[in-house]
Amino acid sequence: MPLVSSDSAAARAIAPSWVRSTRCHTANCCVEVSLTDPDRVLLRSSVAPERGVLSFSPDSWSAFLAAVREGDFDR
Repeated sequence: MPLVSSDSAAARAIAPSWVRSTRCHTANCCVEVSLTDPDRVLLRSSVAPERGVLSFSPDSWSAFLAAVREGDFDR
């Protein structure tokens, strides 16, 4: 699904560029992240990318990553 960028008067479609974590290695059960749009961070499953995309604001994504680094989700 193309994203619409509002950086110009005639908004243009941007195809997301997806990356996986370097910790994913060869496993096929990872998530993929796209930072193509400066206003949105996109997340999808690497196993079933056709099932949809989650969209986060950059601030929300940064807060989530900070919480992960701080161990807030560790058991």
